[in-house]
Amino acid sequence: MMADPDVTPLGGCRVIDVSTFLAGPFCTTQLAEFGAEGDQARTAQGRRRAA
Repeated sequence: MMADPDVTPLGGCRVIDVSTFLAGPFCTTQLAEFGAEGDQARTAQGRRRAA
């Protein structure tokens, strides 16, 4: 029996990135590599949220 190549470990999970430094976006990218959907919190002006 072969595994479905379209199934990912984090498929169907959603990650919201509210970080402001390098480690946060890097981790979000890594989770996306495993199939999670990623989203970033931004200000009303469309810029990343400041700490």
